[in-house]
Amino acid sequence: MRAPAGFRPYLACKDYCVDKYGNVMSSKRGDWRPMKIQTTRIGYHEARLSIGGKTKHISLHRMVLESWVGPCPDGCECRHLDGDKSNNSLSNLVWGTKLENAADSITNGSQIRGDRVCTTKLSDSDVRKIRSRLKRGESQTVIAKDFGMHMSTIWAIAHGKIWKHVS
Repeated sequence: MRAPAGFRPYLACKDYCVDKYGNVMSSKRGDWRPMKIQTTRIGYHEARLSIGGKTKHISLHRMVLESWVGPCPDGCECRHLDGDKSNNSLSNLVWGTKLENAADSITNGSQIRGDRVCTTKLSDSDVRKIRSRLKRGESQTVIAKDFGMHMSTIWAIAHGKIWKHVS
């Protein structure tokens, strides 16, 4: 059965089709019907498809890119350019490397790091104080003791291995 206007068949199974906005339709019951979309606990949208007698949960961003752009190139993954996991419009999606995806999350502010991490023991302000004390020549051991940290943490801050985003 031919996909409705504005929709393209999903490459993995021609019983499903998707438009440029992430709307999915199924022809499993004879005619094309819109499908319910689920949201994962981390915020991605997915469709539950029956492929080869097995139920598979497929992310909408993957369905859109595979149907409108083509298969995912080796070493690539889906990038949401605006950082919004629920925006599955083709204009917001591209295939890219893990490194490009990570850079996107920094650019659009969706990456959680520094004192936004709920388990961190240091704040951005603490890191600035540590760096200031290091510049004045204080011992890493003394600073580590003052902040209740292991000396290796102070060393990693001093050598730019961690907390790179804090100037």
